[in-house]
Amino acid sequence: MCQGAIAGVGGSGSPSSGGAPAVGGSSGAGGLVGSGGQGSGGAPSAGGGDVGSGGTGGTSGDCSATGFYVEAGLLYDANCNEFTLRGINYPYAWYATRDTQADFAAMAAAGANSVRIVMATGDRWDKTEGATVTTLIDWAKAAQMIAVLEVHDVTGYAEQEGSVPLSTAQAYWTAADITGALIGQEAFALINIANEPNGNDTSPDDWAPSHVAAVQAMRSAGLHHTLVVDAPNWGQDWENTMRDGGGASIWQADAEKNMIFSVHMYDVYGSANTVTSYFNTFLAGYEAPLIVGEFAADHGSSGDVDEATIMSFAEMLGIGYLGWSWSGNGSGLETLDMATNFDASSLTTWGTTISSGANGLLETSDVCSVFQ
Repeated sequence: MCQGAIAGVGGSGSPSSGGAPAVGGSSGAGGLVGSGGQGSGGAPSAGGGDVGSGGTGGTSGDCSATGFYVEAGLLYDANCNEFTLRGINYPYAWYATRDTQADFAAMAAAGANSVRIVMATGDRWDKTEGATVTTLIDWAKAAQMIAVLEVHDVTGYAEQEGSVPLSTAQAYWTAADITGALIGQEAFALINIANEPNGNDTSPDDWAPSHVAAVQAMRSAGLHHTLVVDAPNWGQDWENTMRDGGGASIWQADAEKNMIFSVHMYDVYGSANTVTSYFNTFLAGYEAPLIVGEFAADHGSSGDVDEATIMSFAEMLGIGYLGWSWSGNGSGLETLDMATNFDASSLTTWGTTISSGANGLLETSDVCSVFQ
C-alpha cells in the first residue's frame, strides 16, 4: 500500500497513500497520516472480458527443489507441491514495537497461509536490519505462514515526498546482512522487490528497466528466492503496462524464471469487468504467475473495491491474494483494518469478509506443505 492523501486514487492500507489523481479527480497531498504506512494510487482502467478456467493442482514431477519455484505459470513449494498465496499484509515497519509474533499467530488463526511484511530500507523509516529479517521469518514459520518480504520506502517514486528509487531497494536486498538473513530461507520466504515502486509519471518508462537491473543484481548476489514484482501506477496498473506485456523484459532478465507479478486492486477495480478483464488478459500473455498483492473492500473515500469478484475469481483461476491489512491504517482508511486496534477478537466487517466470507481465507487457504 502507499502513503499519502486519500483524495484521488490513493494507495493501499496503512496510514494513507498518495498517488496521482483518478481520471476526473484531483490529487491529494502526500505524507503520513496517523502512525502508519502508505497507500497506492492511480487512475482507473477500462474493463471488460470473460472469465477463464481455473488452475490445476498437484505436484510438478520429480522433486529436487530447495525453495519456491515457478513452472508453467504456477508457484510450487520446496516439496514440489503447488502453492497458492492466501494471506494478509502486516505493517511491521510502522509498528515494530508491537508483539508481532502474537499478531502473526492471530492472522494464521484467521486463515492466512502467508504474510506480506512491510519493511524499510532506512530511507523513510527505520531500517529493517538483517537480524530482524531473520526473526520475522522465524515468527512466520512458527505460525506456519510463508513470509513475503517487501520494502516500502520506494512507494510512489517519484511522486510521493521522500520516496526513493528502485535502486535503493536493490541495494538493500544485496547488502551483506540482508543476503545473510535470506540465503537458506528459499523454502520459507519470497522477496517482493519493492512496494508500488512507480507512481504515474514514471510508470511505463522506468518501471521495467529498473526492475531488470534489480533482478540481475539480486541473482548475482546469490538470492535464488522467488521474486515478486509490483505493478506500476502505484501498484494498480491502470494504464495496463504490466497487464499487456510490459513486464516481459523483467521476466526475461531472470535466468532462473522464478518470478511472480503482483497487482494491487483498489478503487480502479470497483467493478467485476475490470477485475476479470485484468486477470484473463494477464494470464493469457505471461508464463509467470499473478497475485493480488494488496486489496480491500474499499479505499476509504476514494471509492469501492469489488472484493467479492477479486476473491471468487482468484479462487477460480488459482491466483494468490493478500488482503490489506491486519490493522493500523491511518485516518480516513480505518475501514481497511481487519482487526480493530490489532485485536484479533474484534474483527471488522472487512476482516470478517476476508477471514470467513465466501472465498475467504478459512475456506480457500491451505498451509504450505513445507510445514506438514
